[in-house]
Amino acid sequence: MAMLGEAIPHTLPWYFGAAALVLWLAAVGGVVVVLRIRLRGRAERRRRPAPRSERRHPPDDRALGPGTDVEPW
Repeated sequence: MAMLGEAIPHTLPWYFGAAALVLWLAAVGGVVVVLRIRLRGRAERRRRPAPRSERRHPPDDRALGPGTDVEPW
C-alpha cells in the first residue's frame, strides 16, 4: 500500500496543482511588492531632510555643532 503522501498528488486532477502553483506565485509576488514599497519608502525618508525642531534648535542657537565641548557666550 502506498503512503498517503504519495497517493494524494496522483489522485488529484491536474488543475489542483496548477491552482496551488498560481496561489504560490501570487503570494511570492505580493511579498515582493510589499518589500519594494517598504524599501522605496525608507529610501525616500532617508533622502528627505530631517525636520528642524524649533524647541531643540532655536533660531538664535550659536552652538558649534556636535562633537564640540565649547560654545561661544
